[in-house]
This record gives sequence, structure tokens and C-alpha cells, in this order.
Amino acid sequence: VVGIVYGSLVCLGRLHFTDALSYSSLAHLGLIALAAFAVHSSNTLSGGFDTSALSAGLFQVFNHGLIMAFLFSLDSRISMDNRLLNISEVSGLRVKQRRLSAFLLVGLFASASLPGLSNFAGEILVYFSAFQFSPKLTLFAAIGSLITAAALIRGYHHLFLGQPKAAQQAAQANDLSLGESAFATAVVVIWLLLGFYPMLFISPLENFWLAFNSLGGHP
Repeated sequence: VVGIVYGSLVCLGRLHFTDALSYSSLAHLGLIALAAFAVHSSNTLSGGFDTSALSAGLFQVFNHGLIMAFLFSLDSRISMDNRLLNISEVSGLRVKQRRLSAFLLVGLFASASLPGLSNFAGEILVYFSAFQFSPKLTLFAAIGSLITAAALIRGYHHLFLGQPKAAQQAAQANDLSLGESAFATAVVVIWLLLGFYPMLFISPLENFWLAFNSLGGHP
């Protein structure tokens, strides 16, 4: 939980969008660790492991990898020389990169666990599992996640909205190609599919843990 709150506060103070993404990743990894500790607590206190916490943690590992790879890939496509973008010095990138900005915004919504996208189901399951053992720490974790989401949306607002500055136009790369847009669309479809029907991922895991536990296994 300390890692989640620390990552979110540092993310809020970053001037470069790439740095903000990096520290938001730290906050997300804290949620995965929180799920792991919920599993450990269920083993210690009740004598049986919490399959929902275990499945939620693995679901978040999948979500984190897919979402952050997507966001870092789009971030690296913004400028031709792959330089770090200062949030306070750059604006209006959407004028030249409409498709990139649209997909990046959806990626930020996925990172922020917007309902209907896959990260929401995994994050809620982590909170439910952790709440059983420490409501206060779960509250701090949720607040940290909200701060992280606010920091990323703030960075997007500064970079892509507003009036473009003449000095940045030469260094700005072209918009996503049709092939890149098709690939990005496929990733968004995966988020929507698992967001509206997360049991596609979770049910096989739950069945595996139940079978594993019935054989006397221990995670």
C-alpha cells in the first residue's frame, strides 16, 4: 500500500509523461502485491487460500502487462526522436495525431480501471479480497489508484489538448498508420471483451485452484 501511495504521489509530480507512466506502473504493481498479501492473509487466518484474490492478482498481471506495453508504445510514437515530452512545454498534439491521441486516451482509461475495461474487474476483486483483512489499508490503496489516474489524465490534457506550439511541430511524428491503428483496435477489443465478461479469464483459474486444493496442493 505504501508503494501504491508513493508511486501515485511521485507520478503526480512528474514533468515528463514517460516518467508519469513509469511511476503509475509502480502503483499498479502495488495492487498485484496487495492481492498476493490477501492470499497470504487468507492462508494464515482462515487456513485456506482465497482463490478470488489469487485469480485477481494473476488477472492484474495480465492487465498490467498489456496496458503498460500499449501506453509506452504509443508514448514512444509521439516524437520522431523519442525524446521525453515536458508536460508544461508541449500542448495541442492531438491536431496532428488524432488516432494516436484517441487510442492513448482509451489506454489511460483502461489504466484508470474505467468500468467496461478489463482492469476494472481485476482491481475490484483485489479490493474485495484485501478489504476482508484491512479495510483501512484498502482505502489508502484505492485513494492512491485514484491519484495515479488523475495524474495521467492531467498529463494527457496538457500534451494533447490546447493550442499547438510551433516549435514542437517539426519533432512530432506522423499519426498512426492504418496497420498500427488496426493493431491498437485489436488490443482495445480484448480490454472490452474481458471488461464485460472477465470470467473468460477468471473461471479457468478458479477451476484450476479448486482442483489443485482438492488434491492437497498449496499455492
